[in-house]
Amino acid sequence: MSSGQDSMVEGAFYDYVHRAGHVDAAANRRVLEFYTPFFEARRRVLDIGCGEGQFIELLKERGIDSVGIDLDAQMVQGCTNRGLPVEQADLFNYLPGHSAEFDGVFCSNVIEHLAMPDALRLLKLAHDALLPGGVLLLATENPESLIVQLCEFWRDATHVRLYHRSLLEFLLSFTGFSQIQSGENPAAAWNLPENLAAIPDVLARLPPWKAVPPRVSSTAQPSAPDTRPLLQRTLSSWQRSLGHWLANTLLYDELAQLRQECLDKEHSLASLESTLESWRGNMQQIGLALHQSSSLFLTPSREIFALGIKPAAGEGSQ
Repeated sequence: MSSGQDSMVEGAFYDYVHRAGHVDAAANRRVLEFYTPFFEARRRVLDIGCGEGQFIELLKERGIDSVGIDLDAQMVQGCTNRGLPVEQADLFNYLPGHSAEFDGVFCSNVIEHLAMPDALRLLKLAHDALLPGGVLLLATENPESLIVQLCEFWRDATHVRLYHRSLLEFLLSFTGFSQIQSGENPAAAWNLPENLAAIPDVLARLPPWKAVPPRVSSTAQPSAPDTRPLLQRTLSSWQRSLGHWLANTLLYDELAQLRQECLDKEHSLASLESTLESWRGNMQQIGLALHQSSSLFLTPSREIFALGIKPAAGEGSQ
């Protein structure tokens, strides 16, 4: 799409998310406040893609002179209505006419809208627009954030690609900047919902699986001595012997089969207990792995930044 078409689509998108209530102005302000210390003592700062002008307002509160440009006419009109020095302009048309004019350039959530050739053009033009010792700060979505990868990056139809911190550092060095540094913006962190964040710890604290032994009745009493007459005891003994003989001859197969079934069920129960113990151990390992890796995939900041300084004549880049 052309820059004009991009502007129309992006303007319509931001109008939509505002009307849908998806924009948290207070949260956006906290994210932008993180960058203000990098521009302390700067005399004149350019905000590329200034949007609603929040960063310009933050700099103004700190006594720092700044101007902004943005493609979206509605955004620009909102800024000018609030007395902010913002004009509608394409950065590739604006920057060539402002060589060595600024000692600070802020570019937030712009580079992800550009393919690599245009990203290089942006950095070269920003380098030219800076005075020696001036700082360029790029802020963009964090490709190491799972939330960005699965959701936030794809909400905007004009997004082109993500830029890793190490790639931003390289691009700054390649275009002549020095004293390069990068990091995550902690104000843009995504916090796990409490119930989801608790799952790894709950799994890790599960008690070991233990089979419950059968309960033995404590009311059983030892049998009393047999005090019957000798003949009666003898007849009873013969009856028991006859019963044993019958069982051993007539019911042997049935009793043997029943015994085998009982043994099989005991083995199945033991196997089930072993499987449950193994499953529980696996769940504990999964829980611990989630706990250890959540900071890598789920909780890193959604926004990263990289900055570089335009060296004075003769210093060269690092």
